[in-house]
Amino acid sequence: MKLRLLLAGLVLATAGCRAGSIQALDGEWPIPVVRATSMPWRPCGGGPGGALVRTGPGEYRLVTPTGERRLRCRDDLAGARAAGPWLYRVHQGAVVRHPLDGDLDAPGEVLARIEGAREVDAAAGPDQALVVGDGAVYLVTPGVPARALWEGDALTAALDPARGAAWIAGRAPLPVIDVVDLATGEVRLRVPLPLELESASLVVVPGPRAAVAYAHDRPIGSALLVAPERGLALPLRPRGAVHAGAFEPDAAPPLCTPPGEVDEDGRLSLGEDPGLTFGRVAPLPDGSFVVVEASAAGVQLGRLAPPTGPTAELRLETWTAPPGWARRIEAVAWSAEAVVLGSSLDRLVASTSTDLVHTRRPRGAREGLVRAANYALATGVALVEVPTAVAVNTLLSVPLVPFSPAVLLLGEPKVALGMLTAPIWLPTWIALGRTL
Repeated sequence: MKLRLLLAGLVLATAGCRAGSIQALDGEWPIPVVRATSMPWRPCGGGPGGALVRTGPGEYRLVTPTGERRLRCRDDLAGARAAGPWLYRVHQGAVVRHPLDGDLDAPGEVLARIEGAREVDAAAGPDQALVVGDGAVYLVTPGVPARALWEGDALTAALDPARGAAWIAGRAPLPVIDVVDLATGEVRLRVPLPLELESASLVVVPGPRAAVAYAHDRPIGSALLVAPERGLALPLRPRGAVHAGAFEPDAAPPLCTPPGEVDEDGRLSLGEDPGLTFGRVAPLPDGSFVVVEASAAGVQLGRLAPPTGPTAELRLETWTAPPGWARRIEAVAWSAEAVVLGSSLDRLVASTSTDLVHTRRPRGAREGLVRAANYALATGVALVEVPTAVAVNTLLSVPLVPFSPAVLLLGEPKVALGMLTAPIWLPTWIALGRTL
């Protein structure tokens, strides 16, 4: 009797040790025992120069529509922007740039020292950068003293070399989005900043035909599309024919007001329900935008086309991603040719209004070895645990069916299966002389 109790305790103790020491994280058949998928990337920044993601301690990857490149830097590169052959960032109060082909840990070229510098934006074309500092937005050109382009408390700034302008969203002296001429500092167009977009996470994404202002921490329905050449400012809700608001080209500066409601303090609100989906926006070469919406139901891709006819109509065409797409997006970048949506699992490239190219990221040698070990361990466990459970039940002369739910909770489905099927095998073991 003591031997039987000892054997029963040994079975349960072994199940508990295995359940606590080996984590089932891979999700592969027949039983998962080792994590084989790559760790998620941590986004650091994105834009026309490429999306910068952190892949590990001191390890980064620059994702572009044409490919990827690995970077190493001991410093945190959060907020850095890639443009052409350079990486721009704010480091210890200075605007610094590093050659992407060089050592990022080496001291970079100091372009300017700006009080309170907290954000930098650059583009691949002109050798210029926009820097958001305390009380102003500065235009920085190598070899030339930094120049205050716009004065006020800015939330964000985006360089638009195609228009020779900067998009600057500010809270003071007025809550507005200004399109500012880079050469003269003149405000070409002013759009009241809606209450829904007053956020430190606000970004402006310029495109060939329009720009989209949205905030990462606000529903994507609160985004605002601004077409300067047409004098249009439209919220992304509701989609379809909407009132275009008001455009006053003779005002100083020209004023474009999106449709909405004005509260008692004179602040503009877009009104209506923005929905519960959040997302990202990137410009396509044809002047439309890729809209990535994420919700509890999953990720949805769409193409947003700015108005082209006499009516103010926003059209969102739903895209169906190719089979096998993991629906995990950790990097968004674009160029004059395409948009790339990437992750540690795969990448999705959009170059036209109907073309989505999916590429599954190949497994490395380490991941292949891990998966091979996973299958080997699973096969071994299956061949050992089931007969052992049956044999132990036979030696004890009593079915351990009552123990099977407890073993299942400990993470041992095959031991539990053996216990449940022990009565079937019991006559066979008895016939074999009750030997193991």
